[in-house]
Amino acid sequence: MVACSSGKTGEQYSTSIGNISAYKMSIEHLPALNTARTSHRAMLLNDELTVFGGHTEGFVPTSTAEYFRDGAWHTMQMTYTHDGAMAAILEDGTVMLGGGCSESFGIGQSWGVERYDPFSHSFIPLCIMDRKRAFSSAALLPDGQVLVSGNWYADDDIEIWTPGKGFTHLKSAAEPRTGPYIFRSGPDNAIIFSGVGNRGQNLEGIVDRMNGEPFRDSVLDKWVPLSQQASSSYSNDAIGEYAYLLLACSREDGHPGILKVSGESFSELETEFPLPTEGLMGAKLQYANRLLVDRPARQAYAPAMDSTGVFYAVRIDYDPTFEGGKAPLTLFYADISEEKTIPDPNLVLMPGGRIALLGGTIAEGGNFLAGNNFAPVATAMILHTGELAEVTRGRVLMILLIGMLVAVALFFILRKKPEEVTQAQASPALMARIIALMENEKIFTKKGLTKTDVAVALGTNVTYVSAAINTQHGCTFPEFVADYRVRYAQKLMLERKGVRLSDIGDEAGFANEQTFFRTFKARTGLTPQEWKNHQGIT
Repeated sequence: MVACSSGKTGEQYSTSIGNISAYKMSIEHLPALNTARTSHRAMLLNDELTVFGGHTEGFVPTSTAEYFRDGAWHTMQMTYTHDGAMAAILEDGTVMLGGGCSESFGIGQSWGVERYDPFSHSFIPLCIMDRKRAFSSAALLPDGQVLVSGNWYADDDIEIWTPGKGFTHLKSAAEPRTGPYIFRSGPDNAIIFSGVGNRGQNLEGIVDRMNGEPFRDSVLDKWVPLSQQASSSYSNDAIGEYAYLLLACSREDGHPGILKVSGESFSELETEFPLPTEGLMGAKLQYANRLLVDRPARQAYAPAMDSTGVFYAVRIDYDPTFEGGKAPLTLFYADISEEKTIPDPNLVLMPGGRIALLGGTIAEGGNFLAGNNFAPVATAMILHTGELAEVTRGRVLMILLIGMLVAVALFFILRKKPEEVTQAQASPALMARIIALMENEKIFTKKGLTKTDVAVALGTNVTYVSAAINTQHGCTFPEFVADYRVRYAQKLMLERKGVRLSDIGDEAGFANEQTFFRTFKARTGLTPQEWKNHQGIT
């Protein structure tokens, strides 16, 4: 985790934290990893928590990986060691792993690349990168290519991987970076930037374009993006099409903040209150290197730790910011001091706001903000933000009272207009219009489609649309739209056998490739590629 210091006084902090609701997270302990590790890569793949590489006791790289299934961790042998590797989920659902430190003690760089198949739990070596790298980042492009940049204690540049052709040098980097952010900024472009250089130095904030000249943004003159040295760009930071969130530190006083990137434009995300800089007992907070974005829930989590061993997750409900409002903040915490563990920054956000902490380092001398790379741990746990704890008896009574008042109010509201609700819930005619809109206009292909979009198109309201789908079709609006998108994707795969899966998902209305694969498998039990194989499509 990377520290953001703050010039705030305790009194100022007390004022802001008093307005942020704080809830205790429940802790679900998993069996320990088979190998103690840190600086590894952690993901949720095929509904399985999976960890790759890193280094183990004695600061020695490990070539093992593990996945969690049926209540146990299962060890796999990788082709190479990946201690501080780049990772990218490819369009077929497999994972590209590349590079990392070549020797013990975090020394050197490597250029070995391999592909992991989460369905067969197998590794296949790929061609080497154009340059040896450690702590680099990678991002999947819409045509199946992968953009790679970043290095540690070595020269940096930008290269690209093309299926069937391998890695080729693309261009020089305007600044030598470690763990840069790589964001797609448009259909045919991406931006690369970081706050930390290839030797740990502060950077000026120059932004590279995949296609085009570098540029500067005035926001990066005020804010330094937190380093991703211990992370990678495999996860989905996007909150919308070409829109992303990231953590940063103020160049003036070091206090933490959240930046929004829209295309090539940077701005400060407005929140109802500043991000807290101290824990519940006044201990200084140290934020992790990246936000965990839950796009379906329209939320993001800023993980942090304090020196006493309490883990925090500040939830940012960013949806109001799309309408010019401020994002509410909610603070979750869990005391993990008994574990004597500093979690590895590679945290995994799971469905339902669950956060997986896998591996990390020993907290020697009781200091939970300074890890020991020579003493990794095998600790594995899941923290649940969905379970709000330590509610006092008085708060329970208050919640019950409010619930009763709401129920009474709803009763009288519904009594006033029984015919409207009944009509909305039992209207086959409205359901027929919704289906016609889907099948004839293919409105489901619009990314980010909402009930409001459907209601406006039909000249009705969202209550009627929601009720009609729930009662007439027996599912929620997102499930209804997902079914149309999956069926349309299947139709496209049958009709356009040579089209890339990423293009199929994009045309069907899915937000991105990961959402396409995840939704397709959830609705059919197969990945898009597996479905094609079953259909005999080559």
